[in-house]
Amino acid sequence: MKRLIMLVAMMAIMAVVFNACSKSGDAGPTGPSTPPDTTNPRILSVNPPQNSINVTSLAQIRITFSEPIDPATLDTMSIRLFFGHWGGNPLSCAYTTSGNDVIVTPNVPINDNQLYTIDVTNRVRDLAGLSFGPQTQWQYATIPIRTTNPQTWGVTIGESTERSTNIRLIEPHLSGGYLVCGTDAGPWGRNEALAVIQADGTTSWFRDEMFRHEWRVDPWTIAQTSGGGIAMFGGVNEVSNDGVYSFVYSTGGVPANNHFIGYDYYPYAVIGNDRQTFFVCGYEAGWMLAEMNYFGTILWSKRVHFTESATDLVQLPNKNIALCGFAFVYPLTERQMAVVVTDDTAGVIWHQSYGTGRLEALCYTPADQLITAGYSGASAGQQIAIGIALDGTKLWQAELGAGLVRDIRPLADGGVIVLSTPMSRYGMILTRLGSDGQIVWQRNHDDIPEPHGIQPVSDGYLIAAGNLYKVDLNGNF
Repeated sequence: MKRLIMLVAMMAIMAVVFNACSKSGDAGPTGPSTPPDTTNPRILSVNPPQNSINVTSLAQIRITFSEPIDPATLDTMSIRLFFGHWGGNPLSCAYTTSGNDVIVTPNVPINDNQLYTIDVTNRVRDLAGLSFGPQTQWQYATIPIRTTNPQTWGVTIGESTERSTNIRLIEPHLSGGYLVCGTDAGPWGRNEALAVIQADGTTSWFRDEMFRHEWRVDPWTIAQTSGGGIAMFGGVNEVSNDGVYSFVYSTGGVPANNHFIGYDYYPYAVIGNDRQTFFVCGYEAGWMLAEMNYFGTILWSKRVHFTESATDLVQLPNKNIALCGFAFVYPLTERQMAVVVTDDTAGVIWHQSYGTGRLEALCYTPADQLITAGYSGASAGQQIAIGIALDGTKLWQAELGAGLVRDIRPLADGGVIVLSTPMSRYGMILTRLGSDGQIVWQRNHDDIPEPHGIQPVSDGYLIAAGNLYKVDLNGNF
């Protein structure tokens, strides 16, 4: 009996073992379990990159994430492409994935000469359902238009029956002709205006009401980069507050960006450079030199040695930057005419003062010297021009008579043309100087409204003075 009981017990144990093995065999072999995905996706790279310019208008947008993205979460609400700045309705796009990449292909034509903004939101999710974050934006600009555009508004500069343009300054334009900035009275109030004119006075294109500020904007300086972008600075009068705005445009005058700079940051002059950015000088608790990109962002801003303010700047062939202006130089108690030369990151190489007064304009000449102009003495009135070697040594000084200097431009023979106004500020004085500082001729036109800029052309000079004027090589109409 005992043997029978033991036999039955062994058979029961064998049955249990057999059943367990059968169940294990049904499930198949097992390995280590995969831990759940708890890491949110992140962006590793984007193309076009942040703040890139000259992007072909046919380019797709490629975003590389840290892991594959669920295609079902991709639409115009999760990854958005905007025309211009962020806001408004996103553009229609198609979305595909390839590995960790998301490719965005616009379904609408992408314009040349325009700013675009890409916005990636937390609606984007990985295959585990984890959302992307934080929300990320970046901007790029399509390739500038290199040809001049037809005249948009059907008006001529300064002679419109609809708008009155007050031209302020002229700079050479990369695609032919000359940039002119000014103000224009239109249905949106007094606004910044921009144009390209030719040496014969014809208008290639004209833009106004571009940013449509409902307050007065008075531009005073303009420049263009090697990449074609245009920067313009202007004063703003918004009810009782005065301030400064920067405006950035593509080559064809299409608005790209604008920024309110503030009330204590006053840029006097801007120049383009071969880095496709802009150098800006002026006042910010002393002499200020800054670099601004195509998107209106100040990349860096540094105080350059002196108190008071820099008023003009020029980049030299060796890439150094020369600035002129006025300063209080210890222990002297009167305002001094001053020049500073820095490297292209505002590191001071040399600085020098040249007596009591204020320098307003500066240029580099083919004679390998700096020529600057302003007024001497404790108060405005006596015009002066100074020739300076590239090590800061004063080569000569010329007295130009009573007046207020507005602009100076180099000539092919190493001399310069100086534009100024009488003390009444109504009228125009033109003075041509040789490379030795000797006056070649001086002309006074008392029937011209206050001029602001001059540009030499092959057969004379273009002058911005409310309207646009042209004189011959001897300064006569």
